[in-house]
Amino acid sequence: MPLTFKEVTDKIFLEYPKDVLQGILPNQEVNGLSSGNDCLDDFELNSKNKYYECSDYFLNPKEKQFIHFTSLDKTKEIISNNKLRLYDLNYADDPHEIVFTIENSGIDLCKYDSLKSNNYYNLKSKLFSISFCEFPLNDDNEHNMWRLYGNDGKGIGLVFSFHNDCTKWDYYNLSKIYYDKSNKISVAFSKHKIFFQNLSSATEYNNRIDETNLVYNILQLFAFHKHSIYSNENEFRLLHRLNRYSSQRKVFTINKRNRLSSYIELNLYSNKKEGSDLDNSKETLPLIKLDKLILGFRYSHKEKEEIEKVIHEVYALNDDNYSYGSLYPKVEITS
Repeated sequence: MPLTFKEVTDKIFLEYPKDVLQGILPNQEVNGLSSGNDCLDDFELNSKNKYYECSDYFLNPKEKQFIHFTSLDKTKEIISNNKLRLYDLNYADDPHEIVFTIENSGIDLCKYDSLKSNNYYNLKSKLFSISFCEFPLNDDNEHNMWRLYGNDGKGIGLVFSFHNDCTKWDYYNLSKIYYDKSNKISVAFSKHKIFFQNLSSATEYNNRIDETNLVYNILQLFAFHKHSIYSNENEFRLLHRLNRYSSQRKVFTINKRNRLSSYIELNLYSNKKEGSDLDNSKETLPLIKLDKLILGFRYSHKEKEEIEKVIHEVYALNDDNYSYGSLYPKVEITS
């Protein structure tokens, strides 16, 4: 006897997570299922970061610090606006962002127009990212980072810390980068196909759920893998997956290859009043504080003093209760 529609949906809600996702997201669950005219259309996994716990893609940043290398001009923007920018993956230098992992996950790209190589732009537009290294750096990695991303000693390393409960973040994930093609993701896709093949054979209901549904649900996981040629970076990544409920405004820009890209902004912990940013309305967003600015080795002590003066002025203007020298980010020159 064919399964009833309720039995079909129960199987997806109860069995799909353990049958398909156990190897990549053992705490994940199906949060929603759409259907119509006796046809299964789509499903949705839970977007809260706590459902990524116990996986390779969960990192609790509590009591840790991270460093982001950037230019002086971008540092000035961050300080003056008190905002951190996360750029979509079309902005990245690596043209194989997410392409590398998807193409090595056993997905037949020819079957799905939305996943063909010439349409990766659309997928990359849904993911916003900022990259860090764990701080403090080891000596070899620090040299590489200043050379590659610190403008060869004339850039700045921004040291950040996270100040709220990361399990409550929604559509935000923090993970280290893995420099391989992820066999675990490949296995999950194989199990996904088998799961819905078995379901289709046991019911009279039509099924439109295919590999693309899983791709969109775990899109950020593909961005946590890069080719091994980048392994010297030891990168960590904060990712935001764009969704229809997002209230964050997307701003368009042009990347280095003269292609359209975009970014979103996260307010930094302001320090205006201790604890004022820790209200419930912001608990689903990462709360990040700028702790320190490390100037590259090509800066002079005079330039350091000039940057410190600007930081003092910005914090004083933005905070009526500002106490000179107490809460502003410290400035150092790397040795």
